[in-house]
Amino acid sequence: MPGLNHTGIEPLYLAGLIPTGNSIQTTDGLTIDIWRLEPSRDQVTLSGWGKHFREVYSDPSITESLMEGTQYSSRSEFYAALVFPDRTELGPATRSGDFGEILVSDYLQYRLGYWVLKEKYSSKERKNQSMMGIDVVGLRADHWESPSQTDSLFTFEVKAKLTGTIDDARLEVALRDSAKDHLKLAGTLHAEKIRLLKAHRIDEAKRISRFQSPIDNPYLHQSGAAAVVLDQMLDVAALESLDASAHWNRQSLKLMVITGADLMNLVHSVFETAVNEA
Repeated sequence: MPGLNHTGIEPLYLAGLIPTGNSIQTTDGLTIDIWRLEPSRDQVTLSGWGKHFREVYSDPSITESLMEGTQYSSRSEFYAALVFPDRTELGPATRSGDFGEILVSDYLQYRLGYWVLKEKYSSKERKNQSMMGIDVVGLRADHWESPSQTDSLFTFEVKAKLTGTIDDARLEVALRDSAKDHLKLAGTLHAEKIRLLKAHRIDEAKRISRFQSPIDNPYLHQSGAAAVVLDQMLDVAALESLDASAHWNRQSLKLMVITGADLMNLVHSVFETAVNEA
């Protein structure tokens, strides 16, 4: 598969992201694939997951430099105070939102072979707020140095609801946001490129350059919308009533719902393991 050279080894936890084989048809005939998240919650899995989150939210190679001059003497204190969303105020909502985005990012990377842009998580000014822009962007090419019209860009909007009994139309909201992604794409790519250049990751910034002018350098654009919700929130009738006929990229649109049990406690466990084992 194109691009698999940069995806790395699939993390242990992702084995728990399982296609159910079930699907639902929208009113305009699109397929919504139903997935289930039921990872092992043993300490080995949680430790690997936590390590992954630390690497996403803060470059380990500069953590000591970031800590210098602060009041925090340990990495755990530093991550808890300044890096990870916590359990206060907007923290739980940010945790669930970030968790859903990273889950779909890892799906794109390890299952579909995309190089996924994740620099926004390490660029937050406020740990308990989500970043603006497209939720997930993945890039894929056979040869980065030789652009081809078969190169692919995947934009995904991901909405999570991990508490309560009603999903608040999470997939509908994700679908509506996905329909605007082509308007946000230039800004999102520009912001990610700036972050990479500031980190002196020149070769990776050049990968973004390949996708910044679709008129001059055409490529395939795939769109996606996903909801991450609790099992009891799966509302078949509501999903069947969705209509994606007005989506600008309907012919290349992927819809998915990921369900699971007790997911908010899982999310808290992942973040707190990431802090405690720093």
